[in-house]
Amino acid sequence: MTNCNLEHSGGFLSTISLRSPPYSDEPNSRGIINSAKAASAPRSLIAAPLHRVQIRPPLEEAWSKRGHLTVFDALYVVLAEHLKATLVTSDLQLARSPQLSVPVIVP
Repeated sequence: MTNCNLEHSGGFLSTISLRSPPYSDEPNSRGIINSAKAASAPRSLIAAPLHRVQIRPPLEEAWSKRGHLTVFDALYVVLAEHLKATLVTSDLQLARSPQLSVPVIVP
């Protein structure tokens, strides 16, 4: 499954595909990485493929989730569902929502 960091910008949702996130091969469960990994992380993100998706197509489906998610959060969830991706978020309330149908990583 592809891990994606989803970000909103000017009417588009952007996804960054990460085949091996900088924190994924570290045994430390707190996500602490060594300085060499930290130095290479920005280059990995810059080199990662970026995909932009118009908001209009998933908007109706996102709107249908408004009972338990904000429409803004639901857009990310719907996009992750369609991409069969893991949702990466620092929003603990979103990550703990019982209605999510996608795997979630909280960095």
